[in-house]
Amino acid sequence: MFTRKSTSSLPARSWKRAGIGLFFNTAKITGHGEDADPLLQADGEGRVVLGVFDGLGGSGSVRCGGADGIQSGAYYGARVARDTAAAALRTLAPFRDATPAAIAHVIGAQLHDALRAYHEEWGGVGSSALRSSLFRRLPTTAAITIAHARGDVARTAVLWAGDSRCYALAADTGLQQLTVDHLRTREDALANLTSDAAISRCISADGPAVLDSAEIDLPLPTVLIAATDGCFGYLPTPMHFEALLLETMAAASSRDQWLDLLRTRITAVAGDDASLAIVAMGWQKHGALRKAFRPRLRTLMTTYIDPLDSVDDPEAIRRTLWAQYADTYEIYLRPQEAPCTT
Repeated sequence: MFTRKSTSSLPARSWKRAGIGLFFNTAKITGHGEDADPLLQADGEGRVVLGVFDGLGGSGSVRCGGADGIQSGAYYGARVARDTAAAALRTLAPFRDATPAAIAHVIGAQLHDALRAYHEEWGGVGSSALRSSLFRRLPTTAAITIAHARGDVARTAVLWAGDSRCYALAADTGLQQLTVDHLRTREDALANLTSDAAISRCISADGPAVLDSAEIDLPLPTVLIAATDGCFGYLPTPMHFEALLLETMAAASSRDQWLDLLRTRITAVAGDDASLAIVAMGWQKHGALRKAFRPRLRTLMTTYIDPLDSVDDPEAIRRTLWAQYADTYEIYLRPQEAPCTT
């Protein structure tokens, strides 16, 4: 059942071993944003969960009732999914030895049951202008990261459906996308900024909630990010999203100031609702985090951002620079080679 208050919280005791955590949610239309507040949890034992949920306003345009009055089905779909995932993952003990695929199956089933139950109780209170083949009841994306610090690595599971994303950000290699967008056309992150492709998979009350999953060992320290497309989809390139993250980090003197700067910068460019959750695993102070990423910011600016922003027609070099950047940005999206046995 959807509750009005966010279930995301940052209790200091739980975060002592987890690192620095922050999140925000900004709505294009105040009071009617279809992104739910992000999920951000820590269990005090070095495990963290972060996730975002973006209600799909086109296919979920039918109005629905609930604690916030009459809103779109997309509005409530995202919030029911967030609350359901938060409750399921608040205690990670049941999933401690489970594979990401097994976790995705359990969470997916719970998401579908919760969305179906919510729709049966509250139902639609209006009609949709969409054809029935496009209509979904309470549709939303989901992108969830579950990470556990073990020695010098973070054992990480990512679960997702739709075009919201999970990322890792490393001081030596920069930004890496961890999830593959579920779109009807398979293009890279640069092409997706202009292709406007339809989403091929989402979570809704209409059928089984199928979450993709992957397991990745990330070197520590690392920054984990979950973001809806309002955060990255209105920037010129994926390199500019990393630059936004690092420039605001460098300009801030504290975690709270970094959060404020991120919200301001993203709200200024986004043409949609936008929500973001971040955990900097392995750092306890913002100053140490900022210092660690200072060289990466200089490299990013001189190699990619300055050349792109200094020419009248950046298209001529955009693909060349993207191919260079993608070498590390896409490293976790490529099939891993089998180890040599000879």
